[in-house]
Amino acid sequence: MSKQIKVVVGANFGDEGKGLMTDYFCHELSKDGSVLNIRHNGGAQAGHTVVTPDGKRHVFSHFGAGSFVPHVATYLSRDFILNPILFCRELDHLKSEFGIEPKVYIHKDCRITTPYDMLINQVVERFRGSDRHGSCGVGINETVERYNNHVAGIARNVNMVASKILSINLCDALTEIRTKYAPLRLSELGVTEISDNDRMLFNSINVVSNWISQLMRMLDYCILTDDVVLQRYDHLVFEGAQGLLLDQDNDDLAPHLTTSKTGSVNPKNMLLAAGLEECDIEVCYVTRSYFTRHGAGFFRTECNKSDILPDDVEDKTNHTNEFQGALRYGYFDTRWFKRAVSSDMEYRRNLFPYLNCSIAVTHCDETDGYIPMLCGEKYACYALSDYGYLSCGETRDDITQYSKNTQETCEKINRF
Repeated sequence: MSKQIKVVVGANFGDEGKGLMTDYFCHELSKDGSVLNIRHNGGAQAGHTVVTPDGKRHVFSHFGAGSFVPHVATYLSRDFILNPILFCRELDHLKSEFGIEPKVYIHKDCRITTPYDMLINQVVERFRGSDRHGSCGVGINETVERYNNHVAGIARNVNMVASKILSINLCDALTEIRTKYAPLRLSELGVTEISDNDRMLFNSINVVSNWISQLMRMLDYCILTDDVVLQRYDHLVFEGAQGLLLDQDNDDLAPHLTTSKTGSVNPKNMLLAAGLEECDIEVCYVTRSYFTRHGAGFFRTECNKSDILPDDVEDKTNHTNEFQGALRYGYFDTRWFKRAVSSDMEYRRNLFPYLNCSIAVTHCDETDGYIPMLCGEKYACYALSDYGYLSCGETRDDITQYSKNTQETCEKINRF
């Protein structure tokens, strides 16, 4: 049995349907061996919705979106950002609501979000008022910045706790972050005042004790490892967060980007390091049949939701919240889509001899199988690529695989 590898990449601004495609691939590959579901970027800000054929519905944050498939394990890789509080909250929900406790591996060098990273993030966004960036408020960027700053060895010490290499006084480490780093960071970001409630949270000992207990619980639950775990499973499914247009290196759309590499570069590096470049690899670029975006930032094809979707279509996952606001809608942007996918795809081909690329178009049922364009024209969803997947519903059973000039394509054309 040859190892099969799927890499799920969002091709837009996020919310494309990566959870759906990850669940689909994990389910298909599990029929032929063990599967490792790898989160290779981002962190707890991910909201990957999975609805199973029997009606289970969950928005995955830390755990891989393939976790509803029996015997699929999650690996939170080196480039994933841990949040102990949100990890334990999701674990409790999966246990109480669905009766599952998925196996989870954590790379020993993962970065860890502290409560002060989250508080700084939220304080800054509130202070910006109408100029807020539209962050999720869970401290992803602030975690990255703190590690990059290496203030008084804070990053090194917390990292050592995650790897269980060194036992330190966590209270002292958190106090150092609160008293030394946080004021400097807030000043750097232009914050001149904070609310009484935020000040109370900064000074609360309960915030510290709760975070420490959740961190220890998370580490006790998970298995600490490194990328050698990739070799132990029959098949691999890499699950990306955000989308290519939000990649940290996408200067054309700066500054409203994520502090992570959202394409296939992280999986590429992991596979090369593990000596798996000779395996059967498919990179699947996922898009809705239209575009969406959270938060602030340039959105060339933005329109009213009613311009592209029927009134009865409702996004069940993306609700308006304090930090990101309401979900924004737009026509399909062919220019940005082709540029992002082509850029990510091209140089990978020279490194992996058995690399295939596909396009997955989700939410096809909402637009009657067509892609609404800004110019008023409509393309059939299957026309985006010679090979790919179409989803006309919420579950893995609603996905059809197609290729040009095959019976599957003809059936899909007739269906719509």
